[in-house]
Amino acid sequence: MEEWPGSIYQISKQTKALITEEIGNYRTSILEKDGGRRRSSHRPEKILQHSCQMGGSDIEGRRKAVKEILGISCKLPVPTHPGEGLFMVPTTSIRKKECVWLNYQHFKTCQQQGSQAYITFWDGSGLFVDASATQVDAQIKRASQVIVQMNYGRLFD
Repeated sequence: MEEWPGSIYQISKQTKALITEEIGNYRTSILEKDGGRRRSSHRPEKILQHSCQMGGSDIEGRRKAVKEILGISCKLPVPTHPGEGLFMVPTTSIRKKECVWLNYQHFKTCQQQGSQAYITFWDGSGLFVDASATQVDAQIKRASQVIVQMNYGRLFD
């Protein structure tokens, strides 16, 4: 299913992954819960920016908060809508076209298979990404740290 012309896809609890795919006028393939697949004419970064704005901030504000929590400035997870538990995790550097953005809520496991990592989602589906399982696992751990810090009061007080 494609998006309406002029509209920008909004990341939701249904979103599993954003994949850069240059197919005709489309720039992103979006995997959704229960096997759904959409295409967007917008790049993943534009979708992330739009979703952050709909969640009450801009992407730079979200990145600044994450930089403060993690003390690093690259391969940062993006809390698109932290109140809804929506945290998108890059599999590699966002400058690489191989970067896939995973929704933390849907990530179950990751295993190395040859030169790629195989991501398994909670619904039983999966996806190969051009990254190592160690790299993806590190990214998921970073996101976990951000989630705990952003929700510390709700979790531990």
